[in-house]
Amino acid sequence: MRRVNKLSSQFVRQRFIKPGKYGDGQNLYLVVSSETARSWVFRYTLKGVEVEKGLGSAWDLDLAEARFKAADLRRLLASGIDPTEHLNPKKIPTFEEMLAEYVGVFASRWTNAKSPHQWLKTVEYVPDLAKMPVDQIKTADVKAALLPIWTRIKEVASRTRGRIEAVLDYAKHQGYRDGDNPARWKGCLEYVLPQQSIEEKHHRALRHEDVPSFYTALCARSADASVPYRFCILTATRTEEVRMARWEEIDLAAKTWNIPKIRMKGRRPFRIPLPTAAVEILEKIGPKADGYVFEREPGRPFSNNALLALRDRMGFKEKCTTHGFRSSFREWVHHKGFDRVASEKCLDHQVLGKAESAYLRDDLLEQRREILAQWAEYVTQQPTTSVVINLRRSSSNGAI
Repeated sequence: MRRVNKLSSQFVRQRFIKPGKYGDGQNLYLVVSSETARSWVFRYTLKGVEVEKGLGSAWDLDLAEARFKAADLRRLLASGIDPTEHLNPKKIPTFEEMLAEYVGVFASRWTNAKSPHQWLKTVEYVPDLAKMPVDQIKTADVKAALLPIWTRIKEVASRTRGRIEAVLDYAKHQGYRDGDNPARWKGCLEYVLPQQSIEEKHHRALRHEDVPSFYTALCARSADASVPYRFCILTATRTEEVRMARWEEIDLAAKTWNIPKIRMKGRRPFRIPLPTAAVEILEKIGPKADGYVFEREPGRPFSNNALLALRDRMGFKEKCTTHGFRSSFREWVHHKGFDRVASEKCLDHQVLGKAESAYLRDDLLEQRREILAQWAEYVTQQPTTSVVINLRRSSSNGAI
C-alpha cells in the first residue's frame, strides 16, 4: 500500500529545500525550483498521457489546503472528468466566432474571391443565431433563424442553411459540440421548415445565332473590360477563370491555357486549346513572364462589376450574362452535331460515369481545339443582320 501524507508542514515551510520534486502521495507533489520558488502540482494520467496541473504557490497555499484541493481533483478523476478542463473550462465560441475561424481555415480552398465575404455575411441573415455559443444551438434555434427568409429569399436561405451546417460540423470536429447537426436537411430540417417552391433558374443567354452580332458590338467598345469579355466568349469559360487568369498558365507556343485545379469549380486541372482569335488577344496585351493576364491596373484583375457595367452600358442587362455564353456555345455545338463528350469537355463538364471516366483519361484536346476553332470563327464573323438582337429565346434569370 502506497504511503500517503508523506510531507509535513514543517518541511514545506523550512527556509531551504533542495530543488526537486517531493511527493506527498495521492497525486500531490511539492515542486521546488529555487530557494524562493516552490509550488504545488497535481499529477495524473488520463488516456495514457501524463498531466501536471499547478495548484498554486506553496508560500500562499499551506499543506492542508493543497491536500484538500488534490482530494477534489481525485474525485473528478474518479468520475471520468479531466481536472484540467474542469479548472480551466474551454471557452465555447459563438456561431459568429466559429464562422470566422471556418472561413480563415477554408478560404484558400475556394476558387471565388468573393466567397469569404459571402460566408461572413451569413450572420446578417441570422443575427440571433450568430450570438449563440455553438454548443447551445438546437434545431429549434436554426428553424427560428431561417424561417423569416426561408420562403422570401429562397436561394439565400438555402445557402445560409448549408453554411450553418458546415460551421456546426466544423465546431463538432473542434470538440465544441456533440450529437447530430441541427442544421442538417435530410432527416432534420426537412420536417420543420415549410416547402420552398421550386423554380428552375438559368443564366440569361442569347441564342447562338445572335452571338456574332453581340461580339461585333463588344469589339466596337473602347472599354478595357471588353478584352476579357471577348476572351471569355471565345474560350467558353467561366468569368472567374478568365478574371483571375495568369500568364504563368498560358503557353502561347502550344496555344493552350492550363488552369490549375485550385482555380477550377470541379477541382480538376483544365487544359484549354486556344483558338487563333484568343491567341491574338493575348499577343496584343502581352506576353509577360507572370502576373494577371487581364489587369484593370497593374497588379489588379478586373472585377465582376467591370464586366457587368459594360454589359449594362451595351443595353443587355436583362438579356444575357457572361456565363450565359456557355449556354449559347452548348446550343451551337448541338446544332453543329459535334461529339457530345468532347463538347461537354470544352465546358469542363463531366458527362461520363466514374467507370467510363476511369478508362477515358484523354482530355480530347485536339477534338476540343477543332470545336473551339470553329466556334471562334463563327463568333467573329461579320453579322449580315443588324446589331439589334432578337431575344425571343433568352431565359429570364441569371447573373454574371
